[in-house]
Amino acid sequence: MHASVISLLLTVTFAACGELKPAPPKACAKLHEQCTLPSGVLGVCNQVDCAAGQTEPCLVCRSQH
Repeated sequence: MHASVISLLLTVTFAACGELKPAPPKACAKLHEQCTLPSGVLGVCNQVDCAAGQTEPCLVCRSQH
């Protein structure tokens, strides 16, 4: 095979693999899972104090750094 064909096959393969992994959720459902901040940056779900009337656990997406 020509180098350009191999390069194309690798590019398509890696692009397809990247699409198989789902994007992190924007809303937190589980403690310590990855989430997406409004800015699009990855964060992690942390527990916070619940507001009056909220059911525990109360989680918020925070920056990992």
